[in-house]
Amino acid sequence: IGTVGMNDPLFIGSIADEFYPSLAKHFPVWVEAIKRVRKERPDKVFYPYIAGGAKALKPFVEPLAETGCIFAYERYLPEKRTEKEAKEYLEKRLKNEMVEFNKYAPGFAKQCIYVLGFMCGPRETCNKNPATDYKVYLDMQFHLLATDPLFKGLYGVAEYRSTYCDEEYLRWCAKLFRHYCIEGSTERLTSDPYELKHIRNPDFEQDLAGWTVQAAAPDSIQTKKIKGYGWFQGRYPRSEEGDTFLWMKRNAGKPNVISQQIRNLEPGRFYSVKMYSADLKNISKWQIHQISLEVEGAEPVLGEEIEDAFSSVHPVEKFGKAECYFNFRRIVFKATADKARLIISDEAAPVGQELTFNFIEVEPYLMTE
Repeated sequence: IGTVGMNDPLFIGSIADEFYPSLAKHFPVWVEAIKRVRKERPDKVFYPYIAGGAKALKPFVEPLAETGCIFAYERYLPEKRTEKEAKEYLEKRLKNEMVEFNKYAPGFAKQCIYVLGFMCGPRETCNKNPATDYKVYLDMQFHLLATDPLFKGLYGVAEYRSTYCDEEYLRWCAKLFRHYCIEGSTERLTSDPYELKHIRNPDFEQDLAGWTVQAAAPDSIQTKKIKGYGWFQGRYPRSEEGDTFLWMKRNAGKPNVISQQIRNLEPGRFYSVKMYSADLKNISKWQIHQISLEVEGAEPVLGEEIEDAFSSVHPVEKFGKAECYFNFRRIVFKATADKARLIISDEAAPVGQELTFNFIEVEPYLMTE
């Protein structure tokens, strides 16, 4: 009650997070406290930030819905492998939960802000699958909220979290907010396909299928798997996606090189290539990996590249709880033909260094206007 949000005339209220089912034993105390806030500050809005299933949240939401609270509902939705799976998942996580809320809080949409997740890179990401387009997936989420009658009168839409999102996706989400929430459009913002068909086997789940391999020495290029590796990188929530990767050991005589033809490009259009890497022998050392990532047969776009070292927020058993670092890399190119060639090499790496690579994603890129 004594907070700035509840007293300063420049603020319309306060938000508090977060309330979820595993803390249900505290619900009665919080409900009474929030009712008191609503009673003593009826001109202010209180936004409980909630997470979990609607049924499990009933003891918290039902008594507070009557007080006029606005609920910020966490829905961080990871990619699915196919468009069909993605649509079914959105139905389940967005629509079905609203149906459950309506059973005990009729018209719940008018008191609900759907907080979607646009985490798409370091240090935590719902962009889990390099064979699907996360921008298209975000468009699917907004489109469902904008067009399904179940969400008529929805109080608002938000996105979490800008510090886990690169600037391209910030631009994309700004377009989504304008298209659906300001202009009121009910048409999809993009006609791009959900499933990316530019390269094969981008997470090395099928060993080296699709890749041309030029190993510097016998066994200097291999595919490997570590349980929890994708989670370790920041892929949310935990699953087996990302547990497979390519491993290279720099040879003194010559570099290791892998390459693959990039297909289905539109000449004149911009594309990005993204990749994660790690030095597992020196995982606790902050460093920028000396990797060559290039596209042959296309026009490089300078100034859009990213080379970033970031620490993991998800410890896994194999590496303990020490601070561990990955690299995230992005380059951008303009297609000059319908095909090009992606080339990855450890030529600049120090001799003997062992580097791992996965999440090699090629997708259309949204340039600044």
